Amino acid sequence: MTVSDSTLAPGASFTATFTGCQLGETVNFTLDGTTVQAACNGAAGARRLPSATGAATATATLTAPTAPGTYELVAVGLTSGADASTTIVVAAAAGGGQIPETGSDSSIPAAQIAGGLVVVGAGLAGVAGIRRRKATAAA
Repeated sequence: MTVSDSTLAPGASFTATFTGCQLGETVNFTLDGTTVQAACNGAAGARRLPSATGAATATATLTAPTAPGTYELVAVGLTSGADASTTIVVAAAAGGGQIPETGSDSSIPAAQIAGGLVVVGAGLAGVAGIRRRKATAAA
């Protein structure tokens, strides 16, 4: 048995091809408790030969499980009893398990902002001192 991709994203579609079934036979492809049936087809004169060119094949489109992990895909011919299995891996979704990035990506460094606030604060303190002196002198 072959698969179009053995490492898949969660819920991704892929194809599996089972070689060596009998023409016209139904083949069950079972993955993680879900079964998909496909008919065994082939070129005229095809017969049950596991790896011969022109051998009959059954191809099914399946959906990968949504949980990351390793899974066994099994194909069984319902008439011949021929079977095969392969392993597929469902990879974690991109970015899975990472903490989201927070904060600012401002191009103005924090030190420049802090320096500006110190200058503004000093200016306000100076203005308050001048007002106090004028109020004291007027009294």
